[in-house]
Amino acid sequence: MLSIRLAGPEKKWTNLLLSEATLNLVTISITLGVLVFAIGLLAADGEIRRDQRVFIALFLGLYLAIKLEKLYIMLEGYTVAPHLLGLTYPIKLCLAPAVYFYARSLASSQPAWPGRSDWPALMAPLAAALVATPFYILPGTEKMALFAPEAVNTDQYALAILGCQIGLALFVATALVYLKSTHSLIKQHRERLLDLFSRIEDKTADWLRRIILVLAVGWTLDAVLEGFALADIRPPYLYSLSLLLELAWISFIAFNAIRQRSIHGLESTETPGQPSAAKRETRSGLSAERMRSIASKLDETMSKRQLFLDPELSLRDLSDATGASEHHLSETFSQFHAQNFFDYINGLRVNRACDMLKDPDRNILDVAFEVGFNSRSTFNSAFKKHVGQTPSQFRRQQD
Repeated sequence: MLSIRLAGPEKKWTNLLLSEATLNLVTISITLGVLVFAIGLLAADGEIRRDQRVFIALFLGLYLAIKLEKLYIMLEGYTVAPHLLGLTYPIKLCLAPAVYFYARSLASSQPAWPGRSDWPALMAPLAAALVATPFYILPGTEKMALFAPEAVNTDQYALAILGCQIGLALFVATALVYLKSTHSLIKQHRERLLDLFSRIEDKTADWLRRIILVLAVGWTLDAVLEGFALADIRPPYLYSLSLLLELAWISFIAFNAIRQRSIHGLESTETPGQPSAAKRETRSGLSAERMRSIASKLDETMSKRQLFLDPELSLRDLSDATGASEHHLSETFSQFHAQNFFDYINGLRVNRACDMLKDPDRNILDVAFEVGFNSRSTFNSAFKKHVGQTPSQFRRQQD
């Protein structure tokens, strides 16, 4: 990830086979095209909330700057403009915080701009910029001199290598902290959705949870390659492989970010970092008698109105139907039924499905849709969780 790639005894470009150099050039060029296209689409998309557009565009923009520098170094642009060397050195340390802020904006019902408590996100980039200052103030001729073979044994070269090592350590530490925080945030967001909606497939942003693992692996590989480069070890085609993988997951992020829409229905609930509704209401002292009353009202409403058959049923809808507050309903589900809203509703759907599946003429997928599920995979998952077997296995037992 480091932008200052010192060539050591030989120039990097001449060390590469022509085919590998061409592959790298093509890969970086395609990646730049993907990034520019995605940023343009995001900037023009008024359906995505502004803070979400800004954070994901920031992440992609940071990568655009990094890729441009890689192209600049590959084409030996430093021979023409050496003063541009190292400009993205601190920028890379903003990547992981940008992912975190984007995830936080997706999980928030209101625009989630950085506040005073987010100032630690700037510490690592500022530290990297401070470390790189002696390099930044060097005249262009002295920066260029670091690429000469005889520069390897100079104190200035050793200082530059040390700066790269410090930057690499800062990047790894920052990535670990913010990727872990992002994972925890997405996990909390999913748990929150289970308290609010009976269908969460289009609200969880599960692609972002998967991409965290990809980023962790990709950035680890990049850090290893940087370590190799600092030790003057260049395994053939490993760098090319990392560029191809980087193109793949950048394209995946861009594609899903463009498709991602703001999640509606969170407005009356707690924001990330606050206690869950059930925990707040537990502290308020909702009595067991009151919970039994709400549970009885729930059973009566579900029996008479069959609300669970609505695939878009939400906690807010149930609150309107029963007259109980969302917070009281959440506590009743948690304390009285020992499950969340999502599992409660899907349990009712599965019970209805069990009755319908006893009819051998009914198609399993049709049954899934009739009882309120939107896909067979979601139906199978819920059915197995509540019954202990798949719908197909259940039906075979009825024969």
